Amino acid sequence: MPKLLIFFFDAAIFKEFWNWIVSPRDRGNFIKARTSSFNGIPSPQDAEAFALQKSLEWIQLLQLSNVIFETDCKMITHHLGSDRNGHSDFNFILAYCKKLLPVINNSRVNLIKRQVNLVTHKLVRASRNHVGSYGYHCMPFHVHSDIFDEMK
Repeated sequence: MPKLLIFFFDAAIFKEFWNWIVSPRDRGNFIKARTSSFNGIPSPQDAEAFALQKSLEWIQLLQLSNVIFETDCKMITHHLGSDRNGHSDFNFILAYCKKLLPVINNSRVNLIKRQVNLVTHKLVRASRNHVGSYGYHCMPFHVHSDIFDEMK
């Protein structure tokens, strides 16, 4: 069976802009992480849905498969598991995500019960210092100790 990659995605809303991030959660092995910032203040659920969309698009661009996307947003996993439709931004974004998910072979979205990935949360807070999109291709210094803690 191929090794599964676990990525945690999240969104953070600040005063005048918001960010999304997807980062690995693979027992301390850093792969890549990505953040982007946007102007405006969306609803929290719209920001989380958009974070999933951007995460799916990025992982598809990297041509990865066997990916588990983890979120602490129950609305995301509940909506993905239902046939619910609607006319809100949240519904439109997740309808698009439902089409993207099968393109990434052997992938799924899982709910985690709490914010377990300190690395992701530190990266999203640090992303306030970057304009636009930013990719982490090596382990950022300010998360070294957290990544090593995950390896334990």
